[in-house]
Amino acid sequence: MSGVALVILILGFISNVSGALECYFCSGINGCQTGFEDNKTECRTQTSPRCYVARTEVNGHVTNFSRGCYEATQCNFICQWASPGDVTTTMCQECCNTNLCNTGSARGAGTFMTPIIHLLVGGTVMALAMSTATSK
Repeated sequence: MSGVALVILILGFISNVSGALECYFCSGINGCQTGFEDNKTECRTQTSPRCYVARTEVNGHVTNFSRGCYEATQCNFICQWASPGDVTTTMCQECCNTNLCNTGSARGAGTFMTPIIHLLVGGTVMALAMSTATSK
């Protein structure tokens, strides 16, 4: 084997071993929920990179959507919601650690948990109101 071929073989092996995580990368509503497959990036700046997909909904309507790279410590695998007044905002995030794995919709627990939380909170308030009314 020639010296040049050996160097090329060794460099190819090294680049595969230390290769960066590849993730889909996009932001916004159009072209990020679907049709994102042509937008890819390599996560080279993170120490422990993860691919992510995140979505934000206000009153059940998607207002933001993004895919890209996060540091592992930024990945929470959760949904958070807030209901100030008549506005319900839900933010969900999913992370993964294999190439091009961030294809999901980041609906996560928010789809199911938000109604359950409202039911539990509403049930607790109603139970407290009933116990107060019956104790008078």
